[in-house]
Amino acid sequence: MAPDLVLDHVRLAEGATQVSIAIRAGRIAEVGPNIPASRTSSRTRRLDLQGAVVEPNVADAHIHLAGTAMLADAILVQGVETRDAFCERLRQSPSQLGSDWQWVVGASRALFASLDPAALPSCDEKRRWVASAPDGHGLRLSPGAVALLPDPLRQKVATAGGRVEGAMARDVWRRLPPPRRQRLGPLMVKTLRELAERGIGEVHAMGESVATLRVLRDLARRGRVPIRVYVYLDAHDPEIEAALSDASRTPSTGRPPLVAVAGAKVWLDGTLGGKTAAMRAPYADDASGEPYDAKARLQVTDDALRGWVERLDRLGLQLAVHAIGDAAVEQLLRVSSAMQRPADARPIRLEHAQTVGADQLQRLSGLLCSIQPLHRLQDLAMATPRLGNQRISDGWRAASLAKVCPLLVGSDLPISAADPTQWRAELLGRTEPPRAENERLTQAEVAAALLRDPFTGRLRRVAVGANADLMAHGRGQDAPSPDILIVDGQVRIIAPRLLRTGR
Repeated sequence: MAPDLVLDHVRLAEGATQVSIAIRAGRIAEVGPNIPASRTSSRTRRLDLQGAVVEPNVADAHIHLAGTAMLADAILVQGVETRDAFCERLRQSPSQLGSDWQWVVGASRALFASLDPAALPSCDEKRRWVASAPDGHGLRLSPGAVALLPDPLRQKVATAGGRVEGAMARDVWRRLPPPRRQRLGPLMVKTLRELAERGIGEVHAMGESVATLRVLRDLARRGRVPIRVYVYLDAHDPEIEAALSDASRTPSTGRPPLVAVAGAKVWLDGTLGGKTAAMRAPYADDASGEPYDAKARLQVTDDALRGWVERLDRLGLQLAVHAIGDAAVEQLLRVSSAMQRPADARPIRLEHAQTVGADQLQRLSGLLCSIQPLHRLQDLAMATPRLGNQRISDGWRAASLAKVCPLLVGSDLPISAADPTQWRAELLGRTEPPRAENERLTQAEVAAALLRDPFTGRLRRVAVGANADLMAHGRGQDAPSPDILIVDGQVRIIAPRLLRTGR
């Protein structure tokens, strides 16, 4: 059979001999010095990439897709300092499309702490609003928004005056009515297209709802999903069991779908900013004098975590574990090390790993470590007094992690930028303040982290039989966008100069 696409005059590594790549039915069919016209057809598209380097697509290993899309409709209150000004901003903002409630973002710590929904009579009572904490792990709900929740959660939130934190805030968020499909779908497509333009051909969407999965599958059926989306469902979603069972029964056709369920995400703790990350010792800036109990900050029991590992192993799916504090990391290590897992089980993914003690590093072997480089730049000023000068060296490791577990890189979008160029700069120590020298990666280590398969930890390569998910850059890896991005054998992004070459 003739190929669908041929890429001519490409290199598989810097300085390597130029070759041609033939692609058929979404896979690489041939890699060789020359593919003659006699082996192509009138339907074959040929592109001369003029010596560009071709490699597997970059994967953003950790994003929140629905949340990123919903930001397009959010009310921004950045710079608002008083409750009266907050109400005025709500009154002036247009109603959001496709939702029963309005999301309010950008509140400062001081403003968020002062928000008492029951004491804001000057706000438009018809507006149902939900305001997020600065670190995203707390909510304030207007009485109208509380009324949208199902019982008994509605009663709990009403009793708390619409002020919820930590695990309860996430429960509230997942039980609010989701945005309507006709609004959320196009916004997610827009987000995915923007990622493609930055050279990201695959995303791992973390903690998504089953409702979001339905929207994505509908978009995929209509041919509107531009890049691969692997979904890790929210482990606490009431509909997750049926969705996971359905995913495990889906027959393999040899050609992976653009939207697929990869597994589930479990939260063991919260965040450093919200002081809900589970730490093995008190926070350095905790002057309350109250007894510190790390277990009180852990959000699932050892038995519950073990149950999730066993459940996903049976289904052939993967577990992603949110663990920011070293006590949460310790819980994962304690549970996983005591388990006998199937030989073909997917490795567990440790998400964030923001604080890892030196005594824990070697025990990470066998896990995948997923980090978000730009979090260090965003959180360092806050985290230094919180962790103290001695423990801050345990934060945002990279080189130490890479020595013991395959490293994955992501953005945590919308929390930080999905930009591989910025990730590279931070991991190489080129940003201000620079990463500690002993925690910087080499160019080769950064490239490996960006090109690694987030399911297995193995490096992906351009080889016959592999998925035709490829990118080419002729201007160096630090260019803001690739010359060409191919997903499932289809050209998704192409530089104008390449359109003039071949058919």
